Order: sequence, then C-alpha cells, then structure tokens
Amino acid sequence: MKKGVLTIVFCMATLLAGCTPNSQEGSTSSQGISTSNQVEATIPEGFEKLTLTDEQKEKILTDAKKNGVDQVFVPLYVKKGSSLVAIESGVDDTFDVNHIQSLWLKFQDEKGDHFIDITESPELILAGGVVIQEKETKLQNGIQAKWISYSNSRDNIKGASAGLYFQMDKTFIFISGGSNEGIFDKYYEEIAASLQPLKN
Repeated sequence: MKKGVLTIVFCMATLLAGCTPNSQEGSTSSQGISTSNQVEATIPEGFEKLTLTDEQKEKILTDAKKNGVDQVFVPLYVKKGSSLVAIESGVDDTFDVNHIQSLWLKFQDEKGDHFIDITESPELILAGGVVIQEKETKLQNGIQAKWISYSNSRDNIKGASAGLYFQMDKTFIFISGGSNEGIFDKYYEEIAASLQPLKN
C-alpha cells in the first residue's frame, strides 16, 4: 500500500506530555456493526454508530484475508458526520523499509476537515522504523497502547508519523490522522476502545 508519509497536524510534544485515556462505494442497503442496545448506549457524545454497506464489509474482509490479517477490527462508532471513504491494502512502504503487508481504512467527515486512518497488519507495523518518542496509555477496554512518533531514522524528525499503536489478538493496529480541532488523545482512544471484530 503506497500511502507516503501520513499527514499529522498535531503537536507531538503536547500529546506525549499529557495523554489521557478518557474515554466505497456500495449499495444503499447497509447495516451497522452491532445491534446491542447496551453497546449503543455507551456511544460517547459527538460520535455516531458506524454503518457499513455489504460491499464495504466484503471488501474489508477480502483484502484482510489477502494480506494475512486473520482478524480485522472496525470501530463501533466514529465522529459524527464521518464515514468510511477508502479501503486499501498491500505493502506499506511509508518509509521504504521492512515492507509490511497491511490493511488500511480511512474515515473522513463530509467537509474533509477531519480524517482518521486505521492500519492493521499481522506483522509489527513499526518493525522497520525508529521510535522517536513514546508514552504508554491504557484504553478503556483494558488494552495497553502507546502514543508514538516514529520515522525511518532519528535524523528525520520532520518526516515522522505519529499516532496510537497497540495489538488486539494477533492484529497490530496503528491509528493516526489529522484534524482542524486539535483534540486527538481522547478521540483516538475512544475509537481504539470501540474496535470490534468484523464478521461476515
């Protein structure tokens, strides 16, 4: 998957200093990820349940299988007004080192002011990079995660990518993105804690 360097518009120094775990197209026929009333009742303010078309679900599962992602996860909810706008897979050559097979999901709001990328892989996503900064955090679902900034070398600070990195079952997950609002720690962790296995 040729993504290039991910666009990060927030200040990593501020983020790493104070992370708080607070918290396609397709047919017109669609369905949500979960129908559990208990789960729906826990959707945080400012979010809405994610809805995927049958075509989107099929493509995610097919691409995941092709790239060795035995268990793929999707968020239960997203920021209001956001939807899944891209499904890509293949080799992530962001830093042209240790090419990693992965699945990439991109969510974006209608105005394009906000987006979030979820990268999933059966391999260590950061195996070929150099971690520049990191801070541990614990998601609401109890999973240990890290806020990280990494690049292909310590000298390439300007080209670094940053986001939330963790593992669910055998799947390695990296969440990153950009926004004009500047509120990242809570939003990313809310999305990460809501991830659920996608079933047929």
